[in-house]
Amino acid sequence: MTPVTTMVGGRRTKKPALEAMYLRLFASAIEGHGPSMRFAHTVAREDMAEHEEWQVIFFNLAQGLIKELENQPEDKKDRETIRLLNELMKRVNAKITDEL
Repeated sequence: MTPVTTMVGGRRTKKPALEAMYLRLFASAIEGHGPSMRFAHTVAREDMAEHEEWQVIFFNLAQGLIKELENQPEDKKDRETIRLLNELMKRVNAKITDEL
């Protein structure tokens, strides 16, 4: 995959384009962007057997974002986003486990 330069944790870094796209998708979902949240949820529900690499990237990014959200100060936490991401993680994990 073609590497692109993106911002992660306030620092510029090179990431594969697909990973950068998922980072942006999750960032938008965390910010409450409804279409991004729905798309992320849909991706987890769909049959992604032919996209095993995407599943791993998706799972790892979601896991990292959940941890990041959980570590935010209480007044900044968005409990519904954390709940949705945890549900998303369960579904992706179930899909990956089913395919092993």
